[in-house]
Amino acid sequence: MVQTPKTQAQKISWMLREIRRREGGMTQQAMADAAHMQQAGVNRLESGKYLQNLDVLVRVLDGAGYELRLTAVKKATSIELTL
Repeated sequence: MVQTPKTQAQKISWMLREIRRREGGMTQQAMADAAHMQQAGVNRLESGKYLQNLDVLVRVLDGAGYELRLTAVKKATSIELTL
């Protein structure tokens, strides 16, 4: 049974793992190399327990060929992660 991410950090970690899966099973090391960082940094982001600043997240996404787009929505609506 797949658990639904609850916190923003968990949603971001799920998104990163999903991006790697969609990119043909890209490894954490390959994502880290493309982002010019260490594999441990990608691992920490994917853990959902540790979220660095947005600059690092943007770098990781850029290395995988993605860009981060942020949209502000009222709290009464749900947050949507779009890939």
